[in-house]
Amino acid sequence: MRKLTDKLILFFLCFLPLLWEREAAGLPVVAAFLAALVVSSLGNALEGEQWKWLGALYCLLGLWREEFVFFLPPVVYDCAGQRRWYVRFLWALPLCVCAHAGTETGELGRFLTALLFCVTGYFLSERTAAHEEVVDAYFQMQDSTREQALYLERKNRELMEKQDYEVRLATLNERNRISREIHDNVGHLLTRSLLLVSAMTVIHGEEEALSGELLQVRETLSE
Repeated sequence: MRKLTDKLILFFLCFLPLLWEREAAGLPVVAAFLAALVVSSLGNALEGEQWKWLGALYCLLGLWREEFVFFLPPVVYDCAGQRRWYVRFLWALPLCVCAHAGTETGELGRFLTALLFCVTGYFLSERTAAHEEVVDAYFQMQDSTREQALYLERKNRELMEKQDYEVRLATLNERNRISREIHDNVGHLLTRSLLLVSAMTVIHGEEEALSGELLQVRETLSE
């Protein structure tokens, strides 16, 4: 959207000189406008290596007809985003030809106007590229932060599950320890007490009252 706005501004600037030079408007100007419109539109759709030949062709057409120089700024906008330096600054060649022709005919104002608009297009492209880099970096940081948050959440969940497992394991170990303690110590004490009560019951078998009480104690210990 930002690139589209920039190009609309540049096309509007391109038409400004024609408002004062109505005699310059004609079929060559319309052809130059349509060519610039096609090349600029393809500049958004094609990759840099594919588009550079179209941009170079339009700049070469500016050497042939100065009408193509009128609509050079939108093409300059796309040229500024190319990696190869000779593609980025190829638009300066038709401007130099236009300047030479302007000095001979005394119409140097056209060259200065075209140069101003081309420089504007170049810096608009650089500004938009910088803005897009900042936006991309921002979204990458957001994605990285979101991934980090998901990673930390997953790790936290794993730690909680591990902690629950360790708690359950510790509970089972403690339960087993208590069971062993009961079996080894309390169980032995109860067994010895039963044997002692049984022996006392045999010894004091003739004493009915004491034998009855000892029997109750033995039953309680058995339970």
